[in-house]
Amino acid sequence: MSIYRNDDVLITDLMDRIDKLENQVTDLKKVFYKQSGESHSTFLYGCEVRGSDYLHLEDKVIPRLKENDPVLLIREADNKYDKNAISVATPAGLKLGYIPREHNLIFSRLIDSGNLLFGRVKNFHWDGKNFELVIKVYLAN
Repeated sequence: MSIYRNDDVLITDLMDRIDKLENQVTDLKKVFYKQSGESHSTFLYGCEVRGSDYLHLEDKVIPRLKENDPVLLIREADNKYDKNAISVATPAGLKLGYIPREHNLIFSRLIDSGNLLFGRVKNFHWDGKNFELVIKVYLAN
């Protein structure tokens, strides 16, 4: 019986995490649709997105990606490789990679304290093998 109790606790914990992520994505999408640019936001930082090469984006994202496209910054507090992880995704939810570990501590603390961060594509390069993506990170005011 204790296995079932543990499973119930695990499922409840996972459902809570999913709810938090869904709420975060919903709030970020509201920011995108409400704002018509960066006029109501504060530029924080520009950085290259890491981990894109492992996601096979060549067919799904790269053909549609444009400069200044919005991107979601989604906090992954339960990431087993980095407790401060922040993934970068399209508004449709396709993961593009991560904010570099050496730059994510302050951003993760801002998100954890209730601030909304989002990004915009600054530039990108695809040479048929490697994908490089640079984004600008903003704090929604």
